[in-house]
Amino acid sequence: MFQNISRDFEDEKKINEDVEPSKIKEVIKKCFSKQMIILYIASFLLSIVGFQTEINLTPFGIAFLVATLANCMPIGIAGALVTIATGVFHGAHSTLNLLLTLLLVFFSILIKSPKFDEDANEKRKLGLRLFISSLIVQAGGMLFKEAMVYDIIFSICYAMSTYIFYKIFVNSIKALTNIGDRRAYSIEEVMGASLIIAIASCSIKDISIYGYSVKNIICILIVLIMGWKNGILVGGAAGITIGSVIGIIGGQEPTIIATYALSRFGIWNI
Repeated sequence: MFQNISRDFEDEKKINEDVEPSKIKEVIKKCFSKQMIILYIASFLLSIVGFQTEINLTPFGIAFLVATLANCMPIGIAGALVTIATGVFHGAHSTLNLLLTLLLVFFSILIKSPKFDEDANEKRKLGLRLFISSLIVQAGGMLFKEAMVYDIIFSICYAMSTYIFYKIFVNSIKALTNIGDRRAYSIEEVMGASLIIAIASCSIKDISIYGYSVKNIICILIVLIMGWKNGILVGGAAGITIGSVIGIIGGQEPTIIATYALSRFGIWNI
């Protein structure tokens, strides 16, 4: 009897030894699939970009990270890349805000798990939690200094911008990661993915080729493709949206918005 038990234990041990490496390989394969690599690149580039203000305003990294979490995608590697990029390019203060906000979002999930919807892009609704967490972190910083009306308005604007970009990213991550696949996407998904690429292109900043800005070339090309594939109205909306965001990020003149909006007509003259 003891021999049979010993034999069964050895057989079970062999099965577990065979299963565990296969599971590890499967997890590694999923973490470094084409979809996830695109996600990692986007998260790193978005974290480099920030609004040019007196205080670092970096809503893109945390918004993209929570949007990834809302899409039920693993955020371990993406979270590390976002933290590194934020620390290197925006300093310790922005990194601390990022980590505290993410910690509060996780804490809110532990307190009450969000509803799950398999068919929606936003499988878990985390937008309100992100807004409240961002607002708490920003308001908490005012406890250690003399608070002014400017600080209150800044905290509200930061939380609102984080929420807005979260809603844009959460509905477009699938279109971005499944790029090249033949399937139907909504206009919101396509425009959101285009905006992600446009914002990520701002990370290359002032790189130019023969005097032409690579960032502007990429952004205008996106607008032209949007107008060509989806019509002049969608191209115009994409031009105004991308122009507004890029203009604010780069601290450029308002004429940049008109430049991107009018570029939608270029494809019709070819």
